[in-house]
Amino acid sequence: MRFRDLIWDFDGTLFDTYPAMSRALRYALQQLGHDCPQEEIANHLKITLQHAIESYAKRLAIRAEILRDAYDRLKNPLQMALAQPFPGAGKICAAVAGAGGRNFILTHKEKALTQILLENHRMVGLFTALVSGDDGFPRKPSPEGFLHLVARYGLTPRTTLTVGDRAIDIQAARAAGLPTCYIGTIAPEDLRVDFSVTNLTELAALLF
Repeated sequence: MRFRDLIWDFDGTLFDTYPAMSRALRYALQQLGHDCPQEEIANHLKITLQHAIESYAKRLAIRAEILRDAYDRLKNPLQMALAQPFPGAGKICAAVAGAGGRNFILTHKEKALTQILLENHRMVGLFTALVSGDDGFPRKPSPEGFLHLVARYGLTPRTTLTVGDRAIDIQAARAAGLPTCYIGTIAPEDLRVDFSVTNLTELAALLF
């Protein structure tokens, strides 16, 4: 195996959660009297949730905290109902573990919801550790979450690959001195990455 240890982002990397997230934010906006295209919302979410909320709050002259509260009330039921692992997610994580490697998750999502989604798809046992949004580390692009995993589990740049679908994932990992792999259709032109794949099948070919 090319890398022994993998640090995964969750939303948009291992699990396809953006449809549920964009639907929750659209419903929240509708509750506040605004209807925005779901595809546009999804594009904002690909940057960060906070970016999406602040952008709509500014544009529509609504309070960001009110929009966030409305979103928070809707997101969990929708994600539990709609979010699915990307094709091959369980298989590639099982292959890493089966080859003696370790999988880690570093996500902004709450720990409880992340664990529920993993348990629902029988993937929870494939991960050595989960660093979540409620663990107290600064959010990406800060490297602090990555540096915690490096120190706690003895990870090295030679044997570790980070995988994410957003610029902040890549920026945070690079700041921690770790190799990066962007996963998605088109990597931003100004984003410096070590590897780029479009899906988990391509990533499996890179690893094995």
